[in-house]
Amino acid sequence: SYTSFSPPPRHDRAGRAVAMADAIAAIPDGARIYVAPTCAVPTALVEAIDAARDRWRRLEFVCDYLIEPLAVFDHPGEPFHHTSLQPSPAANAMRDANVLQTVPASYSQFATLIAPNGPVAVDVALVQVSPPGPDGRFSLGVGGGATIEAVRATPLVIAEVNPQMPYTFGASEINRDEIDLLVD
Repeated sequence: SYTSFSPPPRHDRAGRAVAMADAIAAIPDGARIYVAPTCAVPTALVEAIDAARDRWRRLEFVCDYLIEPLAVFDHPGEPFHHTSLQPSPAANAMRDANVLQTVPASYSQFATLIAPNGPVAVDVALVQVSPPGPDGRFSLGVGGGATIEAVRATPLVIAEVNPQMPYTFGASEINRDEIDLLVD
């Protein structure tokens, strides 16, 4: 039977604004990294990781549906690997390089898969957020869904603040103390 995993919000994170280089330096070698999908991919963060790829021997990216390939897909296995929870043509380069793992699952299972004790437990979450609203909270904008679960369950949350990300209210709103590092 299916059991939902929905951890409560964490309010013990630093919420510290840092330079891109400092955010990237916080990602340990061997990390499994959740990347917010579809229209919420934190593109600048992923491109910075790709540019600094010599820092790591291996990084694994976990995503659900992607519209476009991630910048790191240009360097499959060098050191980048990919686990897809919902494969799309965007992951073809990783499949062709034999560094793509597919985990067949329904959308309702994503949170359980990436949970701390799940089969695809993630170490880092890369998300995109809107600038803070009038109450100081950020929003995952169009990137809610399993992304909020990743924010709650992942040991390290790095958020790219994008002024073009629309602020959406409700379950996609997060407090600064739910994010470890913020980059513009």
